[in-house]
Amino acid sequence: QQLEAAASLLAPLEEVVNVLCMNKSALVEAEVRKEVCPHLSAAQLGQLLLLYTPDDFDSEPIHPGVLASLCGDIKPDEFKMSEELRS
Repeated sequence: QQLEAAASLLAPLEEVVNVLCMNKSALVEAEVRKEVCPHLSAAQLGQLLLLYTPDDFDSEPIHPGVLASLCGDIKPDEFKMSEELRS
């Protein structure tokens, strides 16, 4: 039972790692987001991508269309929660 609880807590972290390792442009598709990171809300994914900095392994910046597609999927209560986390 504790193992299952620990695994459920680690699932979003694993999804974050997967998102950071993948081609971010694929996240424009809602189905891709649903498959790759089902535990992350659009607001959490948007926050992650806003904080993302290209490096030697992935030098491409996040395409604005990816962030725009996420903005359309953010529910008002998620946006409020995201704003509170920044404070």
